[in-house]
Amino acid sequence: PALKTFELKGYSFKSDLLNDFSIEFKKCPNLEVVIFDVYIDIADLFPNCSPSGATIRKLAFNPQLDITQFSVDHIESLFIWGQNDEVFKLINENVKGLKELTVYKLSYLNELVCKDALLELHINDHDSSGLKIDGLKKLKTLKVYRIAHLDDLVGMDALLELSVEGIRGHELKEYDLSNITKRFKNLQKCEINVEDVDGLIQSEEYAQIVQD
Repeated sequence: PALKTFELKGYSFKSDLLNDFSIEFKKCPNLEVVIFDVYIDIADLFPNCSPSGATIRKLAFNPQLDITQFSVDHIESLFIWGQNDEVFKLINENVKGLKELTVYKLSYLNELVCKDALLELHINDHDSSGLKIDGLKKLKTLKVYRIAHLDDLVGMDALLELSVEGIRGHELKEYDLSNITKRFKNLQKCEINVEDVDGLIQSEEYAQIVQD
């Protein structure tokens, strides 16, 4: 009876899922939000939209309300994997409650106004960028694949968790890790995954870099 949030894991490829739930959520009087994984094209919620370049990863709804079908208001998490100006416009005009976002290219963030409310962001871009992206003041969790992208993101004062994937040995040597502690004063967890395929850095040297 005290439960307020309920999240279901495991992908579903259907856009109409309301009739599939066997749980009587209204018997949980304090339940405010149900979140569940999906893997459906955003075009399924925009009938006039062509196949898009954006995939819905999570939907969320208030089980105390009588909902007959899902809409853009229920999008919790998106993966934008392609450039599509029409879809960027639809997202900016209609998607207001987005909490989690994954982008294939850092540059896609320049096209979005909904990033202001984001709590979690994954950037899958492996290329360098000269962009400066702001508007991420509420962000709590960030995952990047290039440590240099940290310098492209401005004003993330609320960040709590940072994950850097696939940094090479020479990048680790060249990047001043003290930038992380100077910039993210509220950071509670930092994970850096080093892929030193060239054998440029020894464990003792790595430990000293972190210590410094």
